Amino acid sequence: VIARLFDGLRIIHLVHDDKASLNETDLRQLQTVYHTFAFDILGLKDEEAGNSHSQLLHDLMSFVVEIRQDATKNTDYATADRIRDRLSAFGVEIKDRKDGFEWNFKS
Repeated sequence: VIARLFDGLRIIHLVHDDKASLNETDLRQLQTVYHTFAFDILGLKDEEAGNSHSQLLHDLMSFVVEIRQDATKNTDYATADRIRDRLSAFGVEIKDRKDGFEWNFKS
């Protein structure tokens, strides 16, 4: 499979360098083969398919961190610290900023 992927890559480079061409049917077939090899056979994840989950995660995190900010504004530091500590235990780091916050996964 990997050897065939490199064969396709060689063709892609030839097309890119204007040493070969692909018609619409050839391009669709190449895309189908690459998709089959990469996702169906090799089991790679399709990042495009995860976009709805990514948006949901972003929205949920924004909500949780908003609650933490409200707790901080109301001097409820125990709740703010508890939220930060729980997120940290899940591998999420929160950074407070002057204009709000940012969060990311710890590496």
